[in-house]
Amino acid sequence: MTSEKDFKDKFGELASEIEVDKFGLVWMITDISEFKQLLSALREEGFDHLSTITGYDDGERIHLIYHLVKFNEKQSDEVNVVIYTDREDSKAPSILDLYPSALVYEREVYDLLGVKFEGHKGLKRLLLPEDVPEDFHPLRKDFKLNV
Repeated sequence: MTSEKDFKDKFGELASEIEVDKFGLVWMITDISEFKQLLSALREEGFDHLSTITGYDDGERIHLIYHLVKFNEKQSDEVNVVIYTDREDSKAPSILDLYPSALVYEREVYDLLGVKFEGHKGLKRLLLPEDVPEDFHPLRKDFKLNV
């Protein structure tokens, strides 16, 4: 499965947008309600490696990007799945049941952006000290360091 059409045929019902960029990377945007179902379908298709979860705050919402890889004999295929969450009530479902390697990535995103991953057992700070205030998330657009 390498073409945009292949991905749209296979996953079009679960993703609101699917496109292949100029580097051949697949980008899928999905609603948070369809998110785990899409990841499960991608995993069944062989995208069984989560290389990382990245996120950023655009000032209106939090973008979460899940970078998945499918390793083949001679190459690898990559898919990036994007979901959005509200800044005021930043929640996303945990994917530990699908990708155990998400343990550290979800903690990092929680720590720096404040996204709470529902179903994540042991969600706590990873990079920052545990005694910093609850609303201390330095990658938020409105974050100000008062020193």
